[in-house]
Amino acid sequence: MWLTDRQFWLLVHLGLGALYLHGFGTGLMGLSHQGRRYHMASVGAALLAFAAVASVITGTWIVYPWYRTAAPLGVELVAYPQRWLLASSQLAGWHKFGMEWKEHVAWLSPIFATAVAYVVIRYGRQLKELVEMHQMLRLLLILAFSSGLVAALFGGALNKVHPNAFLMQ
Repeated sequence: MWLTDRQFWLLVHLGLGALYLHGFGTGLMGLSHQGRRYHMASVGAALLAFAAVASVITGTWIVYPWYRTAAPLGVELVAYPQRWLLASSQLAGWHKFGMEWKEHVAWLSPIFATAVAYVVIRYGRQLKELVEMHQMLRLLLILAFSSGLVAALFGGALNKVHPNAFLMQ
């Protein structure tokens, strides 16, 4: 069984999501114990930041361009997911709201995750005494995860509306 280049990159993009989940759980657990698990917090935050950045980059510059490929005149639109959605008044909202929102909210995740990773790695054990800082870092970690989750849910929903939307051709 062989994978096309599109299937391969979609699997990489989705596989980063699994790494993302582990980074979030590990980072949150490390931050929840107020400095006693600095190593766990730093590994989790770094893993989350790496997975968020890599997922957004592969999604934005590798997977997403296939979704928005312009259709030549007179061809069947099913092979062109964005055009196919926009051609139907009932489905156009999936692109106009779902995909447009997904594109933008996804970029919040690496921004928040990188901020958390930087602070945890840079200040490390000094964070032990700063309970308020732990609360702020947990909030940023949750915001990073939540924005990534919203993007993933929109991506999954769009793929349900147009099966294989990111694998065509």
